[in-house]
Amino acid sequence: MNSIMQTALDASIASTEKVATTPEEPFGYGTDIKCFESIDPNAVDVDPFSTEAIAQDALHRLSTDPGAMPDDLDYGFNLVGILHKGTDRKFVVMAEGSIEQELLKDDRIAGVDALLTVTNNGKNWRATIRITPKSHRQPFTLVLAVVNGQVLFDSIGA
Repeated sequence: MNSIMQTALDASIASTEKVATTPEEPFGYGTDIKCFESIDPNAVDVDPFSTEAIAQDALHRLSTDPGAMPDDLDYGFNLVGILHKGTDRKFVVMAEGSIEQELLKDDRIAGVDALLTVTNNGKNWRATIRITPKSHRQPFTLVLAVVNGQVLFDSIGA
């Protein structure tokens, strides 16, 4: 965005009347609708602290290019981009650490353990991610498949 547009946008935002207060802990999370490949036709909302919501957000973080969110330039990790090239075990270990660091940016998550494995004779990847929420909820395992240039849900389980 050029400086003229940014200045105009900033002036417009500054003149807007505030109709909502600044969110308080727990960090202003509202509800998250189901999305991606599992868009619910009724736009069903989910509890933002549920396993489902945290898993959805993990998928979004790992399938969004870094810097693609204008309001959070530190959001995102392109799992497809890093895994669709020849690599060695040292690189895989680094990628597992990067996945863990990215997901720990979510303040609902207390711990992450990621494991990347090659599937389909080296054509695809599987990310098995153990997530421990900060809430009273139990840890869960999120399995993502990196296939044909996409990050897809494989499973969510205990």
